[in-house]
Amino acid sequence: MNSDSAKQRFQQANQLFGERRYEEALTMLQELNREFPNTENIMYAAALCLEKMGSIEEAKLLCHSMLRLFESQKAQELLNQLEMAPRVAGPPSDDPDMEVQVLPKNARLEDIDKEPKSKRNLLIIIIVLILAALVLALPFILNLLKGSGA
Repeated sequence: MNSDSAKQRFQQANQLFGERRYEEALTMLQELNREFPNTENIMYAAALCLEKMGSIEEAKLLCHSMLRLFESQKAQELLNQLEMAPRVAGPPSDDPDMEVQVLPKNARLEDIDKEPKSKRNLLIIIIVLILAALVLALPFILNLLKGSGA
């Protein structure tokens, strides 16, 4: 599945969510997650579906994963809501014409095929620092070895 078809499937899932067809939306999001694992927007939308379906504990687990992977503010906010006042499945309002969004309007679907940057960047920095320390220490270690071997 390419990025364009994934975006289209994501929009379909969003539409299903808006129509309160949470199980169908979740199924579509799970398919997307198999193709693009650990994508924040997909995981967040799935957590919202789980919440609406009454699967609060599963939604919490997904939020915890997003916090670990992305340090996601929206996951933290959803988790706080889930822990403070768990909701039951059903529409949030009696108004059937009310628009329901899976994601905030400023969510970026362009990131759908990218892995979490913060964790990867941290790992790269740590590796570079370790290598730099070894390179700097190498002359001293060699000097010590020469001095103790003679």
